[in-house]
Amino acid sequence: MEQETIVVSIEDFDGNILEIKNIPIDNVQKKPTYLNADLISELREAINSSPIFWKDDKYHSFYNQVCAVMDRLGTAVDYVNKHRYYPKSEEKFICFMAFACMIVDAPQSLAKKINAFISEQGVPEEYKVNLLYKKEKVLFKDICIKAPFNMTEQECPTDNEFFEFFRSITFAHPYNTNKLFKKLGNQVSPWVNVYNRISPLIGSKGFINITMYSDLRDENNNSNHRIKVPFSVLKKYIKLRYENLKLITQWVENEISRNKGIWKAQGIVKGQTPADTLYNIKQALTNQYQDTYEIDDCIRYLTCNLTDKSNVDNVQKFRRSLIDRIDTIYECAAELDYTGLCEEMEITYTRPKIMHQFADYQLEKIFCCLNDRCDYGNVIWGRQQAHEFSKGFAKKWVTIDAENMSFEEIKLLVTTACYLEHEEQEAAK
Repeated sequence: MEQETIVVSIEDFDGNILEIKNIPIDNVQKKPTYLNADLISELREAINSSPIFWKDDKYHSFYNQVCAVMDRLGTAVDYVNKHRYYPKSEEKFICFMAFACMIVDAPQSLAKKINAFISEQGVPEEYKVNLLYKKEKVLFKDICIKAPFNMTEQECPTDNEFFEFFRSITFAHPYNTNKLFKKLGNQVSPWVNVYNRISPLIGSKGFINITMYSDLRDENNNSNHRIKVPFSVLKKYIKLRYENLKLITQWVENEISRNKGIWKAQGIVKGQTPADTLYNIKQALTNQYQDTYEIDDCIRYLTCNLTDKSNVDNVQKFRRSLIDRIDTIYECAAELDYTGLCEEMEITYTRPKIMHQFADYQLEKIFCCLNDRCDYGNVIWGRQQAHEFSKGFAKKWVTIDAENMSFEEIKLLVTTACYLEHEEQEAAK
């Protein structure tokens, strides 16, 4: 069997192809990715793990913001990772910066939204998001100490402040950049250069080279300045700020835990009847933004009146089995164990392994068409399927008047027949 290979081109600094090689895939070592895209996936998983963020109105604004951030970051991180090497032109650099700024701004915008939410809701201050590196003067300090800025270490701006200046003068506001280095007056930039072999005197290799004009002249009577920012340092700044996204994910997980603590503390009251207990569980689940379809079915099956008394004994067998599970259902609900809760209520969806032909189709139409939301034609079809179903194994267990019984009574009898048939088949194994 021929070994699978990949084609690799070796280029010089200007992109000229020097050599093309076929390399076996087994010999290719994957290089570490510049920005870890898994941070976006982890945030998305955390957000999607609880419905509070899209169902609770107080989180509505944050949810909109975080969705926009996650979608933007998906494309931005992908672009920056693909273009993580020193840019070959001003155009490529500006494209890199546009996406990089979205990446840098993402955790900052979410932290601002979160902290405003905490203040508005009266949540304890300990839940606020404190981003890392906010006041650091590390990455760009050496640039600020040198000409044309000539600052002392104490005067140097934070790394965040310098990046805003860098963003402004390189592409965002090159005609009016004067907020940070005010002693230089108004600063403008006619161009940004990256090193290339055609014009090596314009820039330095590995640096982003900015030409800046300022209103004020320096001690050499010069108002034309050149700023050199190492591309590697710029990338390090972007990466560190991007990794603040972990703190946003941590806050999301903590906020879910905080809400769960509140819900557990509220508790659930046991009712005087099994149906009352289920109703109280339903109210708790509603307050926790959980679906209540299964609980609704259980309540209806316990409270539905029977019009044919011959069905009472077998329906009671099904109801007793359901009632026997209510203590466990209650415990699951009290502990916020939604998976266990669903598993206990699966009794209402019990189906025998062996059924007559078309039984699955009949069951689908019975439970889909027999409700007040369906039109007349669908209801008639649902009743016809209930009639056909009643002629199969169901007649061993219940009597179904598909034409005259209520929707809920038909569904209760169908569910009872399926449960009892399943139990009989299991006992015969």
